[in-house]
Amino acid sequence: MPHAAANSARATLCVALSLAFATVALAQDDNLELVLQINCGDGIWSMAFSGDGRRLVTGTADGKAILWNARTGEQLRTFEGHSKGINSVALNAEGDQLLTGSADRTAILWNARTGEKLHTFTEHTEEVRGVAFSGDGRRVATASWDNSAILWDTETGEKLRAFAGNGKGIDCVALSGDGKLLVTEWSDTAVLWNARTGDKVRSFAGHVYGITSLMLSDDGERLLTGSADDKAILWNARTGEEIRKFTGHSAALRNVSLSGDGQRILTASDDGKVVLWDSRTGEKLLSFEATDDALTGASLSCDGGRILTGSEKGVAVLWDARTGEKLHTLTRHTSGVTSVALSSGGRRLVTGAYDGTASLWDTHNGKAVHTFVGHDGAVNGVALSDDGDVAVTASSDKTAILWSGRTGEKLRTFAGHSGKVECVALGGMGQQVLTGSSDKTAILWDALTGKQLHTFRSNEWIESVALSGDGERVLIGSGEAVTLWDGASGEKLRTLVAEFGATECVALRRDSHSVLSGTFHGAAILWDAISGERIREFTGHTDAVFSICFSADGERMLTGSRDSTAILWDIQTGEKVRTFVGHSKGISSANISHDGRRVVTGSWDGTTRIWDAESGKELTALYSLDEGKDWLVVTPAGRFDGSEGAERFIRYRKAGTLDFVPLEQVRDRFHHPGLLADVWKGAE
Repeated sequence: MPHAAANSARATLCVALSLAFATVALAQDDNLELVLQINCGDGIWSMAFSGDGRRLVTGTADGKAILWNARTGEQLRTFEGHSKGINSVALNAEGDQLLTGSADRTAILWNARTGEKLHTFTEHTEEVRGVAFSGDGRRVATASWDNSAILWDTETGEKLRAFAGNGKGIDCVALSGDGKLLVTEWSDTAVLWNARTGDKVRSFAGHVYGITSLMLSDDGERLLTGSADDKAILWNARTGEEIRKFTGHSAALRNVSLSGDGQRILTASDDGKVVLWDSRTGEKLLSFEATDDALTGASLSCDGGRILTGSEKGVAVLWDARTGEKLHTLTRHTSGVTSVALSSGGRRLVTGAYDGTASLWDTHNGKAVHTFVGHDGAVNGVALSDDGDVAVTASSDKTAILWSGRTGEKLRTFAGHSGKVECVALGGMGQQVLTGSSDKTAILWDALTGKQLHTFRSNEWIESVALSGDGERVLIGSGEAVTLWDGASGEKLRTLVAEFGATECVALRRDSHSVLSGTFHGAAILWDAISGERIREFTGHTDAVFSICFSADGERMLTGSRDSTAILWDIQTGEKVRTFVGHSKGISSANISHDGRRVVTGSWDGTTRIWDAESGKELTALYSLDEGKDWLVVTPAGRFDGSEGAERFIRYRKAGTLDFVPLEQVRDRFHHPGLLADVWKGAE
């Protein structure tokens, strides 16, 4: 995806890049806030340096902007306000104001120090693709696929002037340092405008294909353009003459950057290469492949001394532009949580993740006691025996694995599917394993011998399975149907047609008399398993229901949705009892503790959260870090506990500032050994 080079002047002489990281947990205690350095964003869509090079900002595919200390690699603040990915970012010269442009058709001006929204610009009717500051910070510009660029007053938020495109939408925009000149892209041509009068000054035509990035020097004398034709061109902005063409890439350019003195040019391409050039001679000064993953962009600091590169998987690297040495690697330390399961007594819970690992947590001693490592693909589903002594994981590597909860050792591998194993269940007092796969089959296994007992076939990809405690009933969710099978004979007993779209999840009541299903369209349905009748429909989510379960007494049910909420329902009345709000991404899995006091949710935001079922209050968040090498537990009030290496992810910031307090000064106040155990049992 092309990214607009955000920018102007000293402030933003560093074009939009892309990076994606971190999650911030805010905690208020004596005017301090907890900032987690765990880097949990999605793909990097945009980034820019501040004018002084002290800070950089990144925009992510999940709608977050993250402010970083460019010297230390520390995450300073996260800005959440967009509903879709951030296409372009810019910082003013002082680094205290941030501008973000999003696919949600808005741009937002932020106070970078406090996180406060200063103005939201809502005039555009299509994606905002480019943003820029003037050097004095008094003006900002936005460019959109609605075929317009708009100049705004940063003090009042007032729209000053609109600039029309050529009917194909505008991808990028830049401002001169004094704000008097504005440049936009018109497909393969750049257009220079008088920002005060709105008059077109001149056009720059020299590319064969569309311009993907552009930048105007602070003094307005030089214009740099990068194109899908693999080339960058440096122009004399006053005469329109081409000064020099930079060739050598084998694919479209993502970004171009110009150093503050105009002597260095940076190009980043879809060929995976980043090249630093001498603008006066056209000589290559540095060339390297920045990442093993797809390169999404690169930016040059205003002093020309550092390069920042980003990738689709959210890894960013800060480089020394003179030596090519890596200075910092900014990578995510968490992985999306795909599934969560609880033992019946609530003493243990297991979480599965996209990184191919699963973590077993003990709520009595308050620790992550084992990390299960053995899959070659994402862990899509987990199940736990009633006593927590046995766990089973299902993976995209086409296998399921049985693990010892006591030792963490692999007990058995179940290999029989030809597609991804999407879901798993334990039954028969922990002696049977049920797996469901994208190969349209579910298999019931003998957990002790690994023998296949029955194979259940479906017409669609199997999304969810459930198994009764005695192993006598098998429930499968696939396509628009829910099917109930006899676990002993392998015969189909009943088919329930959902009629609400694809079935995403199923649950079986302990007595096997009732069935729950969740659908792609956000509805949950209660069925009579004996008659096949639909008893009740539950509507309240705004997106797909991906997880559903009964409470132990069968009186309540819990749903988790892609809309990032979980809802506790009264099954008899169909009414909402409580809504749990706090995840920044969809909920993949949700469970109720056996005593009904706790709700546990797992999310693609990388967290597992524990809630008080009665009040709906979030109690704590659990993090498995670096594929289970470390673990962390934090509360909304800023308390934390974790493994020995987890403290490297902890920072405390003075509220309303970007100033950190050394951890050793406040550690005794915030570190709480056994935090998970105390939270689970309800200690204050």
